[in-house]
Amino acid sequence: MPTIEERLAGNSAWSSGEIRSFRGGLMIGLWLLALVWNLTLGTAFINSLSNPNMQLFPKIFLGMFASVGLVAVAFAVRATMQYFRYGTSSCFITGKAGVLGQTLKGLIRTINDVEATDQYNIELQCVESYSVGSGKNQRTETKIHWQGKQSIPCLGKSTKAGIPFSFDLPKYPPETGYQLARGTVRWQLSIAAPVKGVDYSAMFIIPVFNLE
Repeated sequence: MPTIEERLAGNSAWSSGEIRSFRGGLMIGLWLLALVWNLTLGTAFINSLSNPNMQLFPKIFLGMFASVGLVAVAFAVRATMQYFRYGTSSCFITGKAGVLGQTLKGLIRTINDVEATDQYNIELQCVESYSVGSGKNQRTETKIHWQGKQSIPCLGKSTKAGIPFSFDLPKYPPETGYQLARGTVRWQLSIAAPVKGVDYSAMFIIPVFNLE
C-alpha cells in the first residue's frame, strides 16, 4: 500500500502541504464566460431588436437567454471583489492528507484578515461527477457520497493566523481518484462567513485516501 507521501508526489500543490483556493481561476473563468455569452447571445439579441422580419416571441426567447450574461457579469464582479479584498486563501492539512476512518484536521488561512460578523461555516463533501446519456442528450450528474459541516465562532479568531477545522471521516466513502467510480471523485472543503460588504468564501480540493 503506497504511503501518503508517495500518493502526493505527483501533485505539487498537495505535496507542498499548502493547498490554495482556486478563487483567481474562478474569477477569470467567470469573466471569460460573461464575455463570450454577451458577445454572442447579447449581440444577437441587440441585432434582433432592429430586425423587422423577426417575430416577437423569438426576440423574447433570445432576450431571456441573453440576460444570463448579466448574471455572469454580476458573479464575476463579486468574485473579483472577493479576490482583491481577501487575497488567496490557503488550506493546511495535518499530515498533508485526510485518511478515511480517521480525523481530518487543519487550518485555513488568508493573506488579508477577514473581519467576519458571524460564525465561519465550514463544509466537507465527497463528490462524484459523471456523465450520463450520449450525443446531444449527454449531461453531467453529481452524487454526494458524504458531507460534514461545522461552525467556528468568529470572536477571537484571525484568518491570518488560521481558522481550525476538524472532521471525523467515516470509512465507507470513496477516496480521491477512486478508480472504480463512474466518473471523477473529489473531496472539496469550503468555508464561508458573512462580512460587512462582500461576504467571504473559499473552496479547496483536498486529498483524502484509504490506507487500509
